[in-house]
Amino acid sequence: MDTADEAQRLRTEVGRLAHDLANALGIVQNYVAFLADDLPEDPGHPARADLPPLETATARAVALVQDLQEVATAGT
Repeated sequence: MDTADEAQRLRTEVGRLAHDLANALGIVQNYVAFLADDLPEDPGHPARADLPPLETATARAVALVQDLQEVATAGT
């Protein structure tokens, strides 16, 4: 297998990985949103303090997956 074929195979695998991660992250983001909806409206509720770090972490992970998707489609 030559270098171009190997690079294409790698891009394909990265694309599959990015797709699977995007699906999992979508589930996590939905769960966090449902959790936020189910919590009492009280902004001082202790569980509300956990939401911003979860939202930030998932947003960073989504950005990483988008970068992976760009790598997967580069050169095609």
